[in-house]
Amino acid sequence: MPKSASFAGAVQQVAATDGRPPSLRSVWRPQLNAGTLGGRVDEMTPSVLRVLLLIERRPEMYLGPSASRGRQLDVLQGILSGYTLALHQHRLPNDDLATISRLEEHMRERLGVEGAPIAATRAAATSDEEAWARVWEAISSFAEAETLER
Repeated sequence: MPKSASFAGAVQQVAATDGRPPSLRSVWRPQLNAGTLGGRVDEMTPSVLRVLLLIERRPEMYLGPSASRGRQLDVLQGILSGYTLALHQHRLPNDDLATISRLEEHMRERLGVEGAPIAATRAAATSDEEAWARVWEAISSFAEAETLER
């Protein structure tokens, strides 16, 4: 099986499982299920949001132990910053730069913070658990808005 087919299958499986409350998974599920052609995820689905969907579904796998939500938030900010830097450095023709920029602006507005939205939310929150919930709510609302625009 080609890598793209197995990745697309994994994304569909993650999107379709678990009884958790609505989240990025439910927002992107129609696109993930309807958008797979020949084992590839639909090009209309922004890849940075696919990655965030996977991270939200299994944060321990991508961000480390859940006992340290603060550390997970730091790693999440690092992933987004590193991905942005890689796109700039390698001059990759990718819409993710614009998507990340819109995501960060949306998060700043939604969370009422300035600067790096995840780090600023963590600094302003009364606990790392509160910051975690606020960050994912903002990401989910952005994903929903992006879906409606497409």
